[in-house]
Amino acid sequence: MSKTICIYSSSSKTIDDKYKAIARELGRAIADQGWQLVFGGGLQGLMGESARGVHDKKGHVIGV
Repeated sequence: MSKTICIYSSSSKTIDDKYKAIARELGRAIADQGWQLVFGGGLQGLMGESARGVHDKKGHVIGV
């Protein structure tokens, strides 16, 4: 059984790129651990970047 982590964060388009990069790396790290991500479902901002990071590593994402 895989573990699940939930992240709710900004969906703003005006977030500095350095924070977006950190969020994407966090998503990759989540997938590397074999965890699935539950998040707010937004495709922009930090929410979207963390989900894309999980997808980069072929992880499982659930948007709510």
